[in-house]
Amino acid sequence: MKKFLLLSLLLLLSNKFILSAQDNSFDKKNSFLLGINYATNGREKMDALLYRNEYIHKFNKYLSLGGGMTFYSYTDSIFYYSPFGGGQYNYFSNTVITFDIVPYLEVLSLKRHFFRFGIGYSLMKLKLLEWYKTYQYTLDNGNKVSVDHYKLINKFYSSYLIHVEYGFRISPQIGISVAGRMYNDVEYFSLAFLGINLLYSF
Repeated sequence: MKKFLLLSLLLLLSNKFILSAQDNSFDKKNSFLLGINYATNGREKMDALLYRNEYIHKFNKYLSLGGGMTFYSYTDSIFYYSPFGGGQYNYFSNTVITFDIVPYLEVLSLKRHFFRFGIGYSLMKLKLLEWYKTYQYTLDNGNKVSVDHYKLINKFYSSYLIHVEYGFRISPQIGISVAGRMYNDVEYFSLAFLGINLLYSF
């Protein structure tokens, strides 16, 4: 009987140790994230996919810091009128690259589930066509046409962002999350996105 009790106690302690080790195995300090998102800047014909990657370091149960970049590109078409009648469409690829630093508050940090909220800083590189002015011309036949003129924006801008994310850890190394991020408006542009991310923790 004593041997049985001793064996049972050893099995109980070993199971507790194994479960404890499994729980601790989910407590990784570093994560690398890859995401694909639906992004918009709130204007017509400028919705597109945005690709995101980020490295996140967890300091403790409540605080972490992320640094990464996003890439967003869409094609815009501009119709050019000809003074001789007719016209043609020209296409231009607009790109936005952001370099983001985000401190996160780990609102919920369990073995499998996490929910984080962040407010951070972004450096945006914009290369896009922006409407400049509309001119009206009178043709030789007396007809009037309106022609939109555009200018190329190729600059860096500073922006602030708000981030919300819920995630689920499939294993100690692999997880998935759903995240949304909104940037404040800059002079020519605003940006928000929502998407799915794959995380590798180590």
